[in-house]
Parts: sequence; structure tokens; C-alpha cells
Amino acid sequence: MELRPGYKQTEVGVIPEDWDVKPLAAITDKIMVGIASAATYAYRPNGVPLFRNQNIKNGRLDDTDLLFVEPDYELAFRNKRLRAGDLLTMRTGYPGVTAIVPAKYDSSQSFTTLISRPKPHAADSNFLCHYINSDLGQEFFAQSQIGGAQKNVNAGTLREMPVLLPSVPEQRAIATALNDVDALLEVLTRLIAKKRDLKQAAMQQLLTGKTRLSGFHDEWQPKRLGELAEMDSGGTPPASVFAYYDGAIPWASISDMTKSGKVMTGTERSLSQLGFINSAAKMFPVGSVLYALYASLGECSVAGIPLCSSQAILGIRPHASLHNEFLYYYLIYLKPVVKTLGQHGTQANLNKPMVQDFRLELPSVAEQIVIATMLSDMDAELSALEARRDKTRALKQAMMQELLTGRTRLVIPAATESKNAERTNDRRANIHFKRSVLAAEIIDRLHDEPTFGHVKFEKMIFLVEQLCEVDTGSTYHRDAAGPYDNRALRSIDTQLRKQKWFDAQKIADRYRYAPMANRGKHKEYFERYFGGIGTAFDSVIETFRTLTTERCEIVATLFAAWRDLVQQNGPVPDDVIVNEVLNNWHESKKRIPEERWRKALSWMRDHGFVPRKAIGA
Repeated sequence: MELRPGYKQTEVGVIPEDWDVKPLAAITDKIMVGIASAATYAYRPNGVPLFRNQNIKNGRLDDTDLLFVEPDYELAFRNKRLRAGDLLTMRTGYPGVTAIVPAKYDSSQSFTTLISRPKPHAADSNFLCHYINSDLGQEFFAQSQIGGAQKNVNAGTLREMPVLLPSVPEQRAIATALNDVDALLEVLTRLIAKKRDLKQAAMQQLLTGKTRLSGFHDEWQPKRLGELAEMDSGGTPPASVFAYYDGAIPWASISDMTKSGKVMTGTERSLSQLGFINSAAKMFPVGSVLYALYASLGECSVAGIPLCSSQAILGIRPHASLHNEFLYYYLIYLKPVVKTLGQHGTQANLNKPMVQDFRLELPSVAEQIVIATMLSDMDAELSALEARRDKTRALKQAMMQELLTGRTRLVIPAATESKNAERTNDRRANIHFKRSVLAAEIIDRLHDEPTFGHVKFEKMIFLVEQLCEVDTGSTYHRDAAGPYDNRALRSIDTQLRKQKWFDAQKIADRYRYAPMANRGKHKEYFERYFGGIGTAFDSVIETFRTLTTERCEIVATLFAAWRDLVQQNGPVPDDVIVNEVLNNWHESKKRIPEERWRKALSWMRDHGFVPRKAIGA
């Protein structure tokens, strides 16, 4: 089959030409197992949070049932402390299900789960989380599980997982689109829960007469259900006689009840006339209330078609004084109590005399109908919300299949087009050489400035990469002077000297960049690789041209901390950003007064130097 233009064939299928396939280990700083021992003696009511399998949901951490360990115990495992943006993956139970560690649980721990730490400039945490939880990721885990009765995966397996990898800006765009759908699903889930609670409260008030409807004043009458309805259980013909089944008479089972909801309009199985005659089955007319005597004890449905049933179901035919839907809702309301009444053998069960002895307060038929109508309207609203939620889930699955494989490409915002232009112009260019080209242009513009030296350059290349959204393959760490990649810096200095563009020389007490014979010859490469970032690049250079090294450090540090927080939580208050810098970065940051950090944040907003997801926050 001919490939689409712009796509290529790989070992894992067809992907866009500018995407890569890399093992997870290549785009993470570490993959390891959390604390391996139960350490029950160290559990405390509070302390260092400890996440377990049950806290890991699809894409998020559930902290409703957290364990805590004492800080002294946790110190022994400080090398396994979690960072915001780390991924936690189940090893057993449902191997492969993955969640992201939010900023508020930075420095927490995990128990036996797999921990992955994505490299910030190679992979976006949200993108990777969606990828691992997608059909692509889960299929890998299904094929890679080991063990007997309880399947599991290990760190070695996770390291080998192939990841289809677009550029970091495109990863973020994909993750944002999927996060938006997740946010809608979360809203719908909360709304459904709220509506269910409202319905439960309405049933409690309306079905017991605690709240009376306008226009109704008659006293409710105490009654036995046996006085108000006829009822019979069904029957099951021998399963070995095939001629008894697959006929024209619908035959309801407990399974049909749990699937049908309120009104049963069809059944999975049917009886022949011969099967009906040779069993204790009885026909129940439309409107009969079907009631589960065991298995799903207390489950209810209303017959929407004439049918018979198994012996596990009681067919209740109300008299004229009892409205069938009022009875349906009343039996649903009684369900929690009924579960405690069942006789216990191999399973809890009811029988016909027990159900006949149910007691209820009965209003007039007219009031029953109005109550049933109100509750039915609430059911209809719930059903519509549940259908919308299910449709949204299906939409997300389809989006994941399209976006995570590159079959559908998102339109990347203009600010990120530079990365695509860079790849299109020369996808095979050596990343180290390209990084030195970008460095040479920064140095060429600023090397004569009194404030410019080795340290300020470190901050400038980080800010250019972030604010112009280009990827040079650097991996920045939280250092005393701000975001810092020592290996990349050494590589840049080596390349600059090799190309005879600039030489880093120690003059007095600091390193400065001195021009060499080929200064300026990098520009043709700069235009080829980074031509699309011209305006943004000029703005960054001119804004920071005369700023001191310390001011550049403040801005670079704030941007890095803000970006990490935003990737997990969306909009982030200034207090949280400043706290992250002062308490979770490096002790040296406390030398700078808190007020300067806050003023710098305001300055960054005024100049538009804001992580992309924080725009509009």
C-alpha cells in the first residue's frame, strides 16, 4: 500500500516523517520501582504521602485513601522521592495503568509502583501519560506481562516500551486536547453523581410522605404489599433440552435486569412453547414489576413487553390502587434495607412470602402518579447525562487513536512552528551542531555587553529555547544558579571552538566569549534551522540585553518552576510559584528576597514571558 505524503514506515507502523520511535528509557531520566517493603510499622496518620496501586487511576492520582510514613523512615529512600510530573505505573492488578504526580505531592513516595521521570525537553508528562494509558500502551503491557495467577510488569519491561514521539510542542498540543476532554468527562461525572444524590434525596422525601406535593392532603395508608398486588416467581426448563429454548416467548434472567435498566424491552434468551409448558414459568403482562429474589438482590425492572422469567425473578402485578412505577421506585428505595433481610445460604436470597410482607405507606393513585412522574423525569435527565458521558468517552478513545499515532495532526500555534520548520529544513542535522548554531547567534549579539558572560549565557539559551519553543536536546536540572545543563554547555563550548566561532576564556574572575576567525559564519545555518523564530528571538535578545545575570537567573528559574507546575495543574497562583522556587529548588534561592520574585512574575506577565498553558490564567 502506498504511503501518504509526509509519512514513513517504521517497525511499529506508519507514522509522520517528523516523528520518531524511541524506547521509553531514551526519553526519561530514570525508571525505577518505588519502596519495595510494606513498612507497616512506619505508617502514621500523617507525614510523607505514600502512593499505592489503589491510588492510581487512569491519568490521575486518587488521594482519598493515602498512607503516610514517618519522615525519618522516608529519608532512607530519598533517592526514590517523587517529583511533580513523574509518572506512576501499576506493576500488578491492572499492569500499565498510569497517573501523573501533581505538584502538591512533590517529594512524596510510592509503594512498589513503577516510577518514570520524563526528560523535560524530550517528552511532556501529560502526553506520555495519555500514551501509556492508550490502546497502544496497554497493548504493549498486555503482551509483556510476566507471572502466574497475578500478572505483573517490571522496570526492565517499561524501559523497552516503544513510544511514537512528535516534537515536544506537538506533544503538548495533543495532551492539551485530550486533557480538555478529560476535564469535560470530570465535569459530567461530578454532575451525574450530584444528580444521583438529588434523586436519592427526592425518593427519601417523596416515597415516605416527608415532603408532600402541592394539592395533595389525604392521609397515607399503611399497607402490606401482598394486599396490593399479585405475584409469582418464574421457572427454568432443563438447559440440556435444546428444544425448550430459542422460541418466541421472551424469558428474562437476572442478567437481563441488570442490563435493561428501568424498562425491559427485550431478553437475551427465549423459550419455545414446549419449554414454557415444561417449566414453572408464568407470563407477566406489560407493566409488571420484575423483582430479583437473589443474585442482584432487590434489582427492579418494569416489563415493557409480555414475558416470562427464571425462578430468580418475582413478577409483581399491582392492583388498581397501586401504580406500577410508584412501586418500582419504592422497591428501589428499599434496596439497601432489603440486602440486609435476605436469607443466607450460598448467597443471600428472598422469597415470595417475604416480599408480600413488605410494608409501605400508600398515597392516593393520583399522588403516586405525580411522584413517579417526577422521579421518572429525574431518571431521564440522568440517562441523558450518562449517554453524553459515554459518548464523550468514545470520542476520547477515537481522538487518542488518531492523535497519538499521527493519523490526525493538530494545527500547532504559530509560536511553535519554528520547531516544525527546523525539522523540515534539515531533519538529519546533528542536534549538537544545531545547538551550537543557536548558541553562536546569542553570543554574537550579546558578547560585547558588560553584563554578558558564561553564566548569563546559560540563562539566555534556556530562555530562548523556552520562549521561542525550540528544542536543542538539552536537559535542564534545578541548580543553584537556575536551570542548568552542564553537559550541553560543555558540548556547546567545544563546538564553538571547533568551528572557530567563539572561545570561552576566563578573564579576571569570570568566563567571557571571545570572537574567533570564523565568527559570523554560523548565520547561514541559523537561517536554515531557526529562520522561523526571527521575531520572537529578536524580542528575547533585546529584552534581556542589558539585564544583570541575577535578573536573568530570577526569570529563568521562575519560568522553569512555573512551567513544571502548569503542566500538572493548569493555572497556578503566584504564591505557589514563589514557594516552589524558594523551598523546592535550591537553598541558594533564599538569598534573593521574596518580593523580588513576586515583582519578576509581574514583569514576566507584562512582557508575555509566560508558559504557554498559563496564558490567560
